[in-house]
Amino acid sequence: MAAVAPADVLLGVDVERGPGLHPPGVFPGFDDAVLSPGERTAAGAAVRPDALRLTLFSAKEALLKAAGVGLAVDPASFQVSTGPLGPPARWSQVHTPGVESGPVYLQPVDVGHGHVASLACTVPLPVERLETWQLLGS
Repeated sequence: MAAVAPADVLLGVDVERGPGLHPPGVFPGFDDAVLSPGERTAAGAAVRPDALRLTLFSAKEALLKAAGVGLAVDPASFQVSTGPLGPPARWSQVHTPGVESGPVYLQPVDVGHGHVASLACTVPLPVERLETWQLLGS
């Protein structure tokens, strides 16, 4: 996955492999390390809990990359889900504690079966899926 934006726009992307994993969790302790209390509750109640876990993790990674802080900010310290049982909606506006970038917009990106991906940026941008051959002009 690649993303481009104007020079004055903060941008971050993340792709995670999954989400067909087992219900106990991505790895022992994942929920405590990555999810906010509300997100832990949502994952525990989800039909496909690891799909939700990885979607939330991808969103948090993209946000923290856009802000330029990576995992220096505890991903469990903020919540990205916009509803009680769902992942971020298209262009959710999120404030990340400890990050001075202001609001960051977040969008899940469809990257095909077996992966989840997120795009975060300081302004909503158009998203277009291109195949490799389209980028190479062949």
